[in-house]
Amino acid sequence: MTAGALPANTEFMAGGSWQRWAAVQGALVLGVVVFSFWACGESGSNPPNLPEIQFEILPQVGGPIRFEVVEVHAGGWVFRSLAGREIVATAPFQIYVENAASPFGLTLRLLDSTPALVRYRLTGAVGPAAVVVEEAGVPVTVGAPATAAALPARPEARVDVCAPRESERGCSPFDGQSTFGVVFSGTIGDTQITRALGRASSDETSTTTPAVIFFPDPQDTLAVIVRAVDSRRLQLQLWLDGRLVGSSLGSGTVVVRKDL
Repeated sequence: MTAGALPANTEFMAGGSWQRWAAVQGALVLGVVVFSFWACGESGSNPPNLPEIQFEILPQVGGPIRFEVVEVHAGGWVFRSLAGREIVATAPFQIYVENAASPFGLTLRLLDSTPALVRYRLTGAVGPAAVVVEEAGVPVTVGAPATAAALPARPEARVDVCAPRESERGCSPFDGQSTFGVVFSGTIGDTQITRALGRASSDETSTTTPAVIFFPDPQDTLAVIVRAVDSRRLQLQLWLDGRLVGSSLGSGTVVVRKDL
């Protein structure tokens, strides 16, 4: 899918609801204050209800905490691109799985003795719930274990969002040096479905930095649009199977798009 040519009867997100865009040709226009639309959607008259799994990992008794995310699993998919990476968090570190379903869980390993609090939910269905992880050096699964039939996501599409400090040109969501707690909104989607980022429903919390977003089974094209609510700079990176395929940094609307 390209920005200038959209298929007939493409559905898109606008103003928080699904609408139909019939046979529109022309350039995409991004909203100045909010994202007016993104030209990804589901062809057909019954757009899906798109659930979201949210994990929030934070210090239980003050920070920082050091941990590794061994895997995230949801709805029959397993995501392992964060395995082996040290993550440092001084405040909530967010992980999202879009358009996912139960059973779901997250396996993490503490890298020091500081305990971590893990909050998790499946919007509209499960949670919120919370677990304190205290034992260091041992993989601990929060939520349900992965089923024997669960498969590695291929391609594994992961989006990293962080907010650089004012004096920095870029950032990493993993080293504890970026700005925590910057609220952002936006959309993520392929040629089949689009999902709003942020408080898309009453039981969702705001999306904040730093954040990792997984998008299962992307089709044809993956597009991500984000914007900080206070117009602070955000860095957006798109990874496919652990390989960086797109990156953007800006203080307004930040966009990354990749044909698969």
